[in-house]
Amino acid sequence: MLYEWHDIISQSVQMSFQTAANAMAFGGGLMNIFNIKAQPEYHALTKSFQKLSRDQPQPAFGLWRTRIDGQTVPITEEIWADKPFGRLLHFKCSGGERNVPKILIVAPISGHKATILRDTVRELLPDSDVYITDWKDAREVPLKEGKFDLEGYMAYVQDFIHTIGPNTHLIGISQSTVPVLAVTALMAARKDSCQPLSMTLMCGPIDPRINETEISRLSRKQDLDWFRKNMTISVPGNYAGRGRQVFPGFMQSMGLLVAAPGQKRHTPESLLGKLYGGQGEKIDADAPYYLDTIQQVFLEHRLPRGTMMW
Repeated sequence: MLYEWHDIISQSVQMSFQTAANAMAFGGGLMNIFNIKAQPEYHALTKSFQKLSRDQPQPAFGLWRTRIDGQTVPITEEIWADKPFGRLLHFKCSGGERNVPKILIVAPISGHKATILRDTVRELLPDSDVYITDWKDAREVPLKEGKFDLEGYMAYVQDFIHTIGPNTHLIGISQSTVPVLAVTALMAARKDSCQPLSMTLMCGPIDPRINETEISRLSRKQDLDWFRKNMTISVPGNYAGRGRQVFPGFMQSMGLLVAAPGQKRHTPESLLGKLYGGQGEKIDADAPYYLDTIQQVFLEHRLPRGTMMW
């Protein structure tokens, strides 16, 4: 029922914004009738409520141009590979082939769509040929497509590297650092012709025992069965992935509030604004991937112990 209640609350909040927008617009009309000049802040607040009350389009990167050698260059967002649980996107700069590094950004599955990394992509575009993994919302993946676990994630990353070809640089961020390092090691051991040319890992739980965070401390306090029973939910019937067990994006956001209460970007007001203001980039993770990550990365530390298998 938790998922259904979340949807009901979301719809109620949107209706509340609509009511507020109507009230503000009515007040503005009365001011015009009585020739009362409204403050700019009043008009700005009215527009904000109107925006928040509308259904928001699917988040997009929105990177249509960049600057290269002082010139504005158009960008085309291409789909290079499309799999049930994720896509490989390419940002093609107009003007023919460029002799620049090929970079694959491996986005984490941490409750947000890959579009949360749009600023990273934007900064890399002028000097790089940029690709990114675009993971799909598990609640929209039918059960017939099977499960998506940590090994499946690694398989996708390796397939995407092969699609791009040799001499690709990898960037792993947050949770993606573990599978990125594992895939790179395996491809190097096999002397794969497409093994990454370089690997950059940022802010990831390679060894959660070192510089322990609140999230890793919370993970140690419970066993895997607790996470399975309390943190995964069956997708309700109004979604394509009905019946699939997932770790919902809205629960991941709640976890951030608990784990990092002092960080401004995770305040309830900030999250509410992003969710209902056109940047609601929340996605659900397939439960097997989430539980594999908890078990192998945070509870058993398989990668630093040398016991991780594929």
